[in-house]
Amino acid sequence: MAAEGNLQKKLIEWLEAKGFYTFNVVGNAKQKTGICDLLAWDKYGVTYAIELKATGEVPKPLQMRRLIQMSRNCVMTFLADDFDEITALIEDTLTGLNYRSKRDTANECYNVAHSTAIRMGLLFDESEGTWHTGAIES
Repeated sequence: MAAEGNLQKKLIEWLEAKGFYTFNVVGNAKQKTGICDLLAWDKYGVTYAIELKATGEVPKPLQMRRLIQMSRNCVMTFLADDFDEITALIEDTLTGLNYRSKRDTANECYNVAHSTAIRMGLLFDESEGTWHTGAIES
């Protein structure tokens, strides 16, 4: 958890330096379970939902389902375990928002989250709500 917390702290500092408003999600009994670790809004009001993991950790199926649900509602969703990777992806998203519709960019962000899971060696079966590990055929 310390590695994930360090990644989150560093990312919050980076986002705020870029002018984002951030909200660190701390789960409690009164909120939905599976909500991502960090919410952020850019200066245009675009919402970013970011699930962070320490290297080698995987998201719970419910966490991935929440990212999918949010991406279907035009939220930019990310799954990350590396600072340089997540900041590069967010920079690309900010650039993309200048010429693509929010819906297209949200769909792309869902694909980014899914691609990150695949890079982690995971495949999420949305219909079953389960992860499959091991060699993934493409």
